[in-house]
Amino acid sequence: MKEETCEKVKEKLSEAENIVLQDYYELETGTGKPVIKGLLIDVYKMKGVNVVEFEDTLDNLYKLCDCELIDVTERKVGDNWYDFVVDDEGLYRQPAIPSVFDSNHQPMLVGNALICNHDEEDNLSSLTDEQIEDLKKRFCTAMVDDEDKTHILSVLIGAEYE
Repeated sequence: MKEETCEKVKEKLSEAENIVLQDYYELETGTGKPVIKGLLIDVYKMKGVNVVEFEDTLDNLYKLCDCELIDVTERKVGDNWYDFVVDDEGLYRQPAIPSVFDSNHQPMLVGNALICNHDEEDNLSSLTDEQIEDLKKRFCTAMVDDEDKTHILSVLIGAEYE
C-alpha cells in the first residue's frame, strides 16, 4: 500500500513539474527587467513546489505569492542563506497555511513563498541548479484529494534564523 502511494505521489509531482507556470500565473514579460530563477512553494493553489523563471517586477512577485503585500526575509537552509518572498498578510488569510517550518517542525512562514538568492546590492537573483536540487530534498509533500481533483501540498522543513 505504501509503495503504491509513493508511486502515485511521484506521478503527480512529475505532472506538476510539467505545468508552464509562467502562463498559469499570467506573469509580465518583456519589461527589460532581469529574469530570475527561483523556487515557488504554492500552498494557496496547492501546486506543490516548482522552479519558476520570472522577470523581476513587483507585479510578478504579487502574482507568484498570490497576494497584495509582500515581504522579503532571509533564512538559512542547510549551509546557504536565501531570500524568501512571502505574503506579508499570510496570517490573516483563512485558513492560514504554513509553507516553511524550522528544524523543530514549528511554522516559520505562512502562505506562498518564493525562494531566491540575492546579489551584493541585495537585489533578488537566481538560484543555482545545485541550490534548487538541495532545496528540493528538504520538502515534505502530500497529496490532498478534493471532490474532483488531486492537489499537491509541499512545505519546506529545516529553515533557520541563526
